[in-house]
Amino acid sequence: MSSTDVYAQPAPSLSRRNIPGLVSLIAAGVGVLLGLVQQVLPLFLWQTLGGSGYQAVAAVFSILLGVLALVAVGFGIAGLVIRNAGRGTAAAGLALGASMLLSILVSLVAGVVADAFY
Repeated sequence: MSSTDVYAQPAPSLSRRNIPGLVSLIAAGVGVLLGLVQQVLPLFLWQTLGGSGYQAVAAVFSILLGVLALVAVGFGIAGLVIRNAGRGTAAAGLALGASMLLSILVSLVAGVVADAFY
């Protein structure tokens, strides 16, 4: 065996696409954009729908954000366990999805605490 045979095998590449990671990042990105729309929506809907109408629209947005966050976290975890594929998109989707879940949890807890004390 010569010294050149050691270098004959190429190193494994990370050329496979990480589809679950990409789905995670897309779901998280859509969730972030939907969250921004939810933040701007009161400026336009409060006067037209009133308080109870806006609360119904906000509840629908919160449910959609929760579903997108769970999709982002689930597919992000799935994308991280794939071998021989890049993990950057999965990690980014997982981080954004987890932050969306944390944001939803904090807003729910803040609402319960505010109702209890005011």
